[in-house]
Amino acid sequence: MVHASRVAPCLFFLALMSTLIPTLLSVGLGAPHNSYVDQLFRDFERQPLDDQGRIALRALRNRFRQEVILNPPASKQEQLQRIDSVLLCASGLLDDRQYFSVTGSVKSPQQQMRYELRQMHREIHRLKQLTHEIQLRDAP
Repeated sequence: MVHASRVAPCLFFLALMSTLIPTLLSVGLGAPHNSYVDQLFRDFERQPLDDQGRIALRALRNRFRQEVILNPPASKQEQLQRIDSVLLCASGLLDDRQYFSVTGSVKSPQQQMRYELRQMHREIHRLKQLTHEIQLRDAP
């Protein structure tokens, strides 16, 4: 025969575990955080980017997450400013069509200039490499 003094702790333990285990599993298995910025980064990553663009996007995401951890936004206004800065940085990686497909809006003039500046940097780098190759080929 089971004593009543043993049943109560067992029932309590089972009830605790039935509520605690799903919570621990969802946190421990990295349940996705469906914040607006996380969704933006997932959508950005789905766009066709070159290797340097993917590296830059990952760096941007890691920097944003680190900033949120070290300095959580104190207000809604501060959170919106961070989202704007993410969009500005990411706009330099995406062309107009890609940016529109992710955000549903067109680029601001500042965002468009960011993209054009990145394209100029890429072209300058390509020309430097080409010049260097020509110099090596022409050297005696």
